[in-house]
Formats: sequence, structure tokens, C-alpha cells
Amino acid sequence: MDTSSAAPRTAVGIDIGKTALHVCVADPAQARTKWPVHQIELKSPDWWRQMHALIPDGSIVCAEPTGWHYFQPVAMVCAAASIHQVGHQVVASVRKSHFSKAKTDAIDARVLAYIAQEIAAGQKIRSTRPYQHALFAQVHPLRMMLNEKRTLERQATRLKNQLDALAHSVWPACAIHKESFLRLFDQGIPDADMKTAAERLGAPRLAADLPPDLPANPHTLAAIAARVPRLRLLDQEIADLDQHLLQALAHPVFAPIAARLLSVPTMDISLIAAILVATQGDPAAFTISEFKAALGNHPVSFSSGNTDRARSAKSGYRPAMKYLYLLCGRLLNPRQVSPTNPVAAYFARKQSMAAARRKLAGMLWAIASRTGGHWPAHTDARDLAQNANAIRNRAADQRSRARLLAPIFAASQEVQA
Repeated sequence: MDTSSAAPRTAVGIDIGKTALHVCVADPAQARTKWPVHQIELKSPDWWRQMHALIPDGSIVCAEPTGWHYFQPVAMVCAAASIHQVGHQVVASVRKSHFSKAKTDAIDARVLAYIAQEIAAGQKIRSTRPYQHALFAQVHPLRMMLNEKRTLERQATRLKNQLDALAHSVWPACAIHKESFLRLFDQGIPDADMKTAAERLGAPRLAADLPPDLPANPHTLAAIAARVPRLRLLDQEIADLDQHLLQALAHPVFAPIAARLLSVPTMDISLIAAILVATQGDPAAFTISEFKAALGNHPVSFSSGNTDRARSAKSGYRPAMKYLYLLCGRLLNPRQVSPTNPVAAYFARKQSMAAARRKLAGMLWAIASRTGGHWPAHTDARDLAQNANAIRNRAADQRSRARLLAPIFAASQEVQA
């Protein structure tokens, strides 16, 4: 097909708001600062018809990724167009350099239309990616589950902190052996004193540290008994969400990536899901710097003359930042992972947790984006050979993980076949 004589594609920019859309169609006959902007009120029942009238089929449409909930209806209406998502920083940079230092919805729509015009001309714009509905439809459930899990974990942490304080008020040993102590309340308030109840439960360490006939405030015991069932329910809901995450990661699109990332010791499935959400389901489309920025681990540098400093970036997908921080901590713990693993060795040289996280983020990018990516595991056997207990514990953990994650590995092998 001869594309040289094809009609130029219409460039459209859409600024998505909660109550209105600002649509700008690029007009080469006018100055870009004068391009007309149409405001479409979403409360109007025929707002989508107005969009259809403005945007021809085959147009190039640019919009900012203003959350799934606001962006999705616009993407559905523009299904016959080529949609591109443009990063907020790129929009701000182009606005200041080509349009105005002021920021309005109409100006942002013109900026997005200008970026769409550049894409139509064959220019590559950084932090701009085509929208793939089928892929995004698979990523969206991961985002929803991670958001719900984050909410449940916050509630569980709040309850655990309250129970820790209440247990300490009964007796310090109750807080030290908190899990055994809370089990006393699984069936309500114990009908005997704490020491006797602990002996009946089969918690000898707790019973040994409690004095006989320990007096306890009944209001404190009632408060503990009211919170323990709520904590158990939250723990069960979090476990159920983990199972749903496993099922979602077994999808043929995600299974190969998840299987490679599971080669990382102590890897959490929540971090795998967060990586897929942060990279819109396609880590290979991101450069290493973009990948680190998406995970919130790319430093912001300031350099002028003899001044050269950096600070942590505040942007990035928050669940990915959280789970990456926890994974880095586990990799630095010699009781869980080989102390000569690459992240621990890098931390030993730099003595910086932020630097270790950036090193880990770079390694995760290499594993997730490359077909043959895997964690360098050759150092584990050498160090674990010094500790037979560690070998047994690590083998048991691997068997348990293998049974749990079998659907992901099976789906990955089917995709490769």
C-alpha cells in the first residue's frame, strides 16, 4: 500500500477532567496557540456523540493517563482512533517551552494536540506510549486488587499496633509472645486466668513468663476480644486477595514475566503485580531509567558548578515503592538470603539503602524485560553450605513456593511452547 498519497491523520488532544473534557483538533492553518478547543460537559447525555463528531476515525489522540476510571470512558469512545498516553512531566515541559507558563485545561488540550501532531509526523516523544486496550484490561484487575490489599494492610497494621499496646498493658510478656496471647481470644475472653489459659492452649513459653493469678482489667480484655476477630478477618481477606493475584498473574500475557521475576529470592507476588501495573503490563517497553522512575526509585539530580546533589523522586506507583522497599530489606537480611547476593554486596560498598533499591530496580528491569532474564543464584549454594539448617529451611521454602506458584510456571511453559 502506498502511504505517500494517504491523507494526513488528524491530531487531537484531550484534557480529561472529572466533569468536562477539553478537546482540541490541530489545525495546520492556524498558530498552535489559537487552535480551537471544544469543551464537552460529561453531564450531557450525548457527550460521546459530540466527541464522535469532533474526532474522525483513524485520528491520533493524545491524553494524559488520568487514572483508569476517568480515562477508560474516553478510550471506549475513541476506539477507532490511535490513542497515546503522554506523561504529565512531558505535557508540562512542552507547555512551558512552546505555549505558556500558565496552566489551563484549554492550554493542556492544545499541548496534547501538538504532541499528537508530532507523533503523526513520525517524531518519537519520550514518556509517550500507545494505549492497548486488551493489555490494559488485564492490568486493571491487578491495580484494583493491589489498591484493596493496600487498604486492608493498613487496617491490619493499625489493629496490630492497638493490640500490641493492649497486650503490653496486661503484662509485658503478653506483647512479647503476642501471637500466642491473641490465640487465647479466638473463642472470646478466656474463662480462666492468663497463665492457666496459656497452659491449656499449649503455649508453654507464654505460660512460663506469666505470674500466677494475674489480675487483668476486664475492659482491656473486652477490647482485645473485640479486635482479634477483626484482625483474623482482615488476614483472611488479604490471603484471599493473594490467591486472586496468583490467578491473575497466571494469565498468558503475564506468566512469562512473573516466572522470571520469581527467580528472585523472597520475591513477593504483590511486587510482581505492582511492577506490571507501574509498567502498564509491558516492562520491555520501558528503558531502565523509565522503569526506575515508574517504581519511584530514580533520583532527581541537581547540578550546577560545584554543586551536585540528588533527592529521592516523589513520583512513582506507591505499592511498587512499598513492596520494593520490603524486598530490598529481605535481600539484605543474611538470615533469609545469601549475604553475597548482588544487592547485599552493593549495599556493603555504598552503605545506602536508597542506592541498594536502585540497584535492585535495575536488576528487576533486566529480568522483567528480557526473555532470558533471571536472578544470579550461583552464590547461594556456597554460603548456604556452611549452615545445614539454612539449607533445609531454604529447600522447604522452595518446595512450598513451588506448590503455591505452580499455576504461573505452568502458564509460562505453555506460552513458551
